[in-house]
Amino acid sequence: PLRNWNRFLGGLDADGRTGDYSVFADFRGLEIMFHVSTMLPFRSNDKQQLERKRHIGNDVVVIVFQEDESCTFNPAWVNSEFIHVFFVVRERDSALEECKQPLHDQQPEENLAEQYQIATTAQEGVPPYAPHLLSPPVYPRIQPQLGQFLLTKIINAEIAAQH
Repeated sequence: PLRNWNRFLGGLDADGRTGDYSVFADFRGLEIMFHVSTMLPFRSNDKQQLERKRHIGNDVVVIVFQEDESCTFNPAWVNSEFIHVFFVVRERDSALEECKQPLHDQQPEENLAEQYQIATTAQEGVPPYAPHLLSPPVYPRIQPQLGQFLLTKIINAEIAAQH
């Protein structure tokens, strides 16, 4: 819970105005607070959802998680001067196969729901950063190293974007 949170807030507040919950990581001495769109308050009287835009639109790195009914993501849909890198994480399951966008046609059909496909895209001028994605970039969902890999790549993406 964010209420009375006494560690890094990443621009969120601890009194409930920016939501009750978020996702936090303490990784190798770095404190990371994620701005999770579905955890930021939804205000029915705010057509543009400015509070959500204020946080996510000012991030340098944004992670887009596509659930099984999602088929595409276009970074051009997001207008921000600050966002430099997008990570797109897609569940790999039968619903995605309907998109006619094969993720990797050599993967066996079983266990598709237990995999993620990860892609990145960056603004021109952001240099490459490690660690590099597998080819094809498909990862088992239950893999202890996946979280560390993603956090390392996200941190390096932010560093690369700011230099």
